[in-house]
Amino acid sequence: MFNQLSRRFAEASKSQKFNGMILFGLPGAGKGTYGSLVAKDFKVYKIAPGDLLRKILKEDWFKSDPHYKTIKDAVEGGKLVADNVVLDLVSTEYNRNAANYNGVLFDGIPRTVRQAQLLKEKFDLSKFLLVNVILREDILIEKLLGRRVCDGCGKNYNVCSIHKDGYEMEPLLSAKDDNCEVCNGKLIQRSDDKEDIIKKRIEVYKQETFPVMAELQKIVWRTMDFEPKRGVKDYPLLKKSIEDLK
Repeated sequence: MFNQLSRRFAEASKSQKFNGMILFGLPGAGKGTYGSLVAKDFKVYKIAPGDLLRKILKEDWFKSDPHYKTIKDAVEGGKLVADNVVLDLVSTEYNRNAANYNGVLFDGIPRTVRQAQLLKEKFDLSKFLLVNVILREDILIEKLLGRRVCDGCGKNYNVCSIHKDGYEMEPLLSAKDDNCEVCNGKLIQRSDDKEDIIKKRIEVYKQETFPVMAELQKIVWRTMDFEPKRGVKDYPLLKKSIEDLK
């Protein structure tokens, strides 16, 4: 299956400055938000295993799957899901949707050395742009505690307001108060957006994922740090940096 993916990917991306992007950053740094904006502006297909896992956990049919409890416990406990499960989800998602896009954007993968090896085997990472989204840990924890997610479409909001040490982040509120302004779904706090779990996820990232980024930096076409001190208001800076790549 991955051979088909890499062939399609190469054909779809010949005219692009880069064949794809990998977003790195601590959990909650804003990868999902910025990844969605990049995907829209550059017509690349965004694949976020975390979103896929949370989506299937809500499906009734999946509750009888033998992997259900293991995946549920991992997601809710801030642990990493098995590499083979993640890669199966990613390959299936790409195969279903990516043919009409200019490339792919990976958000939340690779998180382990094994995942990185699989991607390296099937994709030409020398044509990938790696973007490292930087956010100070205490700011990140405060943001995650204020995050609210639509239980219908998954759109993110945030109730916290941060104004300190050069960080100027306004809350991202819905025009419909406790309901999503897109689909009217209920806004909820994710089960893993609790302080003890957030800190655990940060430690897992440092131990398992940060070393992967260091290795990928030796392979990818370009690396770029992005520190959005004004939250989504700083996205135009990232967009321009990508557009200016030569």
